[in-house]
Amino acid sequence: MYRLGIGKDEDTIIERARQMNGPLPASVANAPELLPGLGLYFEIFRVLSKTRQISMSGVGSIPYPALASYLDDNDFHGWEREKAMELVIRMDEAFTVEIDRQRSKSAPKPGAGNGS
Repeated sequence: MYRLGIGKDEDTIIERARQMNGPLPASVANAPELLPGLGLYFEIFRVLSKTRQISMSGVGSIPYPALASYLDDNDFHGWEREKAMELVIRMDEAFTVEIDRQRSKSAPKPGAGNGS
């Protein structure tokens, strides 16, 4: 979630803090690190996130045909394809769960603001 949130602006935040001789925000200073070799799978997830359905009820999963097509187009075969499928699907599940959690946390409570 970090990379999709503040992480996409991390370089800009670091540069501004350096220019102002200020400390890094804790969210950047304590940022999670992606293990070597996993960046490829995160990039697939990031690219395919644009294919998901978004509605008033929330975000959908990355469509399986979009993932399969991407892997075909980029010559993923055998165990590489299986691992990419597994990791991207798991990232996507974690992402949708987190988005749902954030939405429910910020959703108005029943009866709130209606004078009851």
